[in-house]
Amino acid sequence: MKPWTTEGAEGSAFFDTSVPGIGLRARLWAKANAIPEDGVDAAWQKIVGAGSPMEVTEGFIRTSDGTTKAPHLAGTSGQGQRYRYFKAGPHVLPEVFAGALKAHADKDFIAYKGPDSPNVERYTFRQAVDVAEGLATFMREELGVQKGDRVAQISRNSPEWMMSFMAASMAGCIAVPTNSLWVPAEIEYGMNDSGTKVAFIDGER
Repeated sequence: MKPWTTEGAEGSAFFDTSVPGIGLRARLWAKANAIPEDGVDAAWQKIVGAGSPMEVTEGFIRTSDGTTKAPHLAGTSGQGQRYRYFKAGPHVLPEVFAGALKAHADKDFIAYKGPDSPNVERYTFRQAVDVAEGLATFMREELGVQKGDRVAQISRNSPEWMMSFMAASMAGCIAVPTNSLWVPAEIEYGMNDSGTKVAFIDGER
């Protein structure tokens, strides 16, 4: 099986099956979709090739002030870090949420039945985005969070977890998901180490 490449990414290998683990994933993906191995590359090209809605390209990513001062950009000769990204796709999570809202506003987005919930909770895309936008506004206007602040989610998986994560992105903050099985000492370390300013915590924590 040949490596996956895309002409839309300046001829670079986008999905190199020589990298450990990737070759297996490529074969599993092909098998799951009933695609012969010799057709995988052609199928991938249709998805990410030049001119497709999901076209993948490459570019240099800089920090917000247009410099390359961030530690992970050291040694990049002033150009920034090179990344692959969707040429016409959303570049930040709030754009993803807005696109989903536009396409699926009144369709189910979340269906959840927790261990202590007798019924299935359902939220449409519109409802979830409305809640997240409200939380984002509250954090900015009432809690004073600013762009780049850390906002943690300390809870089991739930609709509230998802919407607080969305809210963090909408407020321009950096979400800090945590492991709900952490003991208090681990939670304290994680909050201090990440510099968390606001945390959404469920009753069990």
